[in-house]
Amino acid sequence: MIYIAATMVVLCGAPLGADADYGAFSVSRMQCVIGNNAAAGAHRAGYNGVFQLTAPDASKNAFVPLYAGLAGNVLGVFWASYINAPLDKSIYFLSEGSSLDAPQWAQYCTLKHGRDSTVRGENDAVEIAFEGGSGALFQSVAPLRYSEPFFYGRVDDRVLIFIFAPGPIIRFSHSPTGGGLAESGDAHNPAWDFQLIVPDYEVGKEYGLTMRLVCKPWSGRDDVIEEARQFRASFPGISASG
Repeated sequence: MIYIAATMVVLCGAPLGADADYGAFSVSRMQCVIGNNAAAGAHRAGYNGVFQLTAPDASKNAFVPLYAGLAGNVLGVFWASYINAPLDKSIYFLSEGSSLDAPQWAQYCTLKHGRDSTVRGENDAVEIAFEGGSGALFQSVAPLRYSEPFFYGRVDDRVLIFIFAPGPIIRFSHSPTGGGLAESGDAHNPAWDFQLIVPDYEVGKEYGLTMRLVCKPWSGRDDVIEEARQFRASFPGISASG
């Protein structure tokens, strides 16, 4: 199992690139490569985040090798994660009105890139008027709402769980084809993305989010709930289901 935090990486490793554009990290039997927008071998320039996430008993990299996972008066920042040919392209989250103690799961797999492609939290009341363009995932808002700031998806026998600290406005996005054609040539790689939304932002002020990416063997939904509960418990004064 591996944990990756957006605010810090609690792993040990050393940069591989001459200018420290990317670095290799390992914990237990798992390895990952994290870098900036520079190209690195088959990895294309312009995509920062997790280049590679593998384990000795995993048949493939969880993320598409070419890209990275984890990229008016409203500030919006979008992170894209292109997932490497999962049989199930869906992500799963807790539906509006449910909780960690009384979960009701929603399966979310968009039919087409840019259609109903963003899910807001149940308390997200920010309305954004976009000017021009079409097809961007953040522009098309789905009627679904989530109750807890986390989602998961499965890649072969493993699960990727994206868990976010409470506080900031986080939105989930999905595309069935955003990661391009799969290496097999008979399917497309989905995008499992997320956004940070900051309404009424102030110039010169820092904004951010804290998240954890969990990659581990699939052990069922109760295990996913427990991972979310443990992460939420690390924030004093905020209940696991609050």
